[in-house]
Amino acid sequence: MKTKFLLPPTFKYVGWLFFTLGLAMGIAFVAGWDEPQFLQAIVPDIFNQNTLGSSTPAEQAKGLKWIENNLSDELTLSFILVGVMLLMLAREKQEDELIMRLRLESILWAAIVNALLVFASTWLVYDMAYFMVMEIAMFLFYLLFVIRFNWVLWRFNHLSHEE
Repeated sequence: MKTKFLLPPTFKYVGWLFFTLGLAMGIAFVAGWDEPQFLQAIVPDIFNQNTLGSSTPAEQAKGLKWIENNLSDELTLSFILVGVMLLMLAREKQEDELIMRLRLESILWAAIVNALLVFASTWLVYDMAYFMVMEIAMFLFYLLFVIRFNWVLWRFNHLSHEE
């Protein structure tokens, strides 16, 4: 079966590598690991006080600023996001109509669960903790899909071999 938008199955291994690396970095930073100094860089700051909260047209005209920032958190989130995207888009070795149906049902399930979690978080989590929850929600949809799709696929294969 010809599938659009899906990557070859080998991308699943690359996805697990990126996801694991990003998750390990995220856990290390939450545990108090210092940001590596070699990741300090000068980066564009598009949304800053001059563009978002400025009161005068002269301040708004300044627009783009360059700031010094450590890229460790950006790399961490990028590794996690790229990893789960590769896991989500990697084709199965035997991709057929049933697999596509399981994939579609898993996407729908992940969208509903993610929306419910974001909705609940909006009403139950506040301040910087809410910002952290939204960072997690950025890739949670993809992760929920990967978990559910692989679980349903494993269960289907396991039950069909028992009969």
